[in-house]
Parts: sequence; C-alpha cells; structure tokens
Amino acid sequence: MTATPSDRPLPFANDLDSKSSLLHTRHGVFYPRGCEVYAFATRDDLDAAWAALPAQAGQDGQAVVLTSEQMQELAGKSHADASAAAEIAAAELKQMDILRDLAQTHGALFLIVQSDGIPKDARASLIERGRPMKGISYGLLIIEELVAEDNRDLKSSPLGINERGH
Repeated sequence: MTATPSDRPLPFANDLDSKSSLLHTRHGVFYPRGCEVYAFATRDDLDAAWAALPAQAGQDGQAVVLTSEQMQELAGKSHADASAAAEIAAAELKQMDILRDLAQTHGALFLIVQSDGIPKDARASLIERGRPMKGISYGLLIIEELVAEDNRDLKSSPLGINERGH
C-alpha cells in the first residue's frame, strides 16, 4: 500500500551535510552509488512520486529531497572538488551539468533514494505518477538513465561515458 503525501512528510535536506549518506562523492564529484536521482518540475509531481513509494523508502535516511538551490550548490561543489581522474572521465561531471541545468532552468526538485528501497513496481509507479524530467541510477561503475527526456525515444536522452539506457 502506498501512502499519500499527507501521510508522511517529504525528507527535505536542511543542508548538504544533513543527509551525507545519500550525497556521496567519487573523486570529488556527486556520485550517490546505489541510489536513484529523480528531477521533478513541480512539487505536485514530487508529491505524486513520493506517494508511489513504499513507506520504508523514506525511513532510516534512505531518501532525501534537494531544492533547486541545493542542487546548484552541489553541482558547484562537484566542479570545484573534481579530481583530475573525474575531469578526464567526465561522465559524472556531465550528469552534474544536466542536473544543475534542470535546477537553474526549471527550478526542479530532486529526490534521491536508495535503489534497494524501491521495488520494481513502485519504480514504475513513481515514474508514471510523478513524471520526472530526469531519472538516473548510480551503480558501482555505471550510470543508467531511468527516464528518457522524450519518453518515446530513449536515444534522445543524453548519455555519457559509462552510461547506458535502462
């Protein structure tokens, strides 16, 4: 059974240090391994997606919501802290540029949730109900696109080095 948005509050981060377990970096760049990141155009879309997730997805620090300002700050920090290896590979930095653009241009809200906290049917429901603009899964060595920018054509979504469509 899924909860309605009023049943459980969204886990907004107070600051970028408040949910550090979900805001991991790799070579200085935001890379939340084992997590999924979704960008939503509106609070209503975010609420609908949140309601589609099982209650345990929000417990024990398994999920966090960032505002557009926080994502822009995280992107700036990632670029400033990026190691030479991160700059050469550039896949993670490219994703940060895309997330920063969604934050700046669209005022997007971002849901970061541990992948193992989302059953397959709940993920499908989250995408259907919340209609995220972007969905990314961060694996051990690969970044997977979960939501194509154009739902009719996965190839229209920007994929970089070490990325593949889901």
